[in-house]
Amino acid sequence: MIIVAVPASAIAEALGKVTGLAGQVTIDTCNVFYGRPEGFSSLARHIKAITGGPTAKAFSTNFAALYGCVRHQLARPSNLFAADPKARTVTEQLSRDAGNDPVYVGFLDLGARLLEDGFAFTRAIAGDQGPCFSRYTGPEGL
Repeated sequence: MIIVAVPASAIAEALGKVTGLAGQVTIDTCNVFYGRPEGFSSLARHIKAITGGPTAKAFSTNFAALYGCVRHQLARPSNLFAADPKARTVTEQLSRDAGNDPVYVGFLDLGARLLEDGFAFTRAIAGDQGPCFSRYTGPEGL
């Protein structure tokens, strides 16, 4: 498994320095601040074009500064993710291993773009409250 966590503008350069990527499950954690590479609907699609393997978009709506606090929460925070079918199980397990409840938002093509575009919402909340956790659950999870 490959986890990509670099500035969006450095994706191609960073992955170009790594060998053995072909066909591996890849998780894109990058956020869009200044646009996407031309010809790609999402950063995850750009990454998938480079690696050629099943890809997921995850951990991009979580604040890395809070990762050490996850285990101290009364309820597990959510990790929103989109994924190709062959990347879904790995992404769900990594989410759980990190102390989050995975929340699937759809297939990579649509879901990754939704997460990237929705990051502005997450930043707006953080601008008022500071970095925070989110929880998405049905009534039984409250």
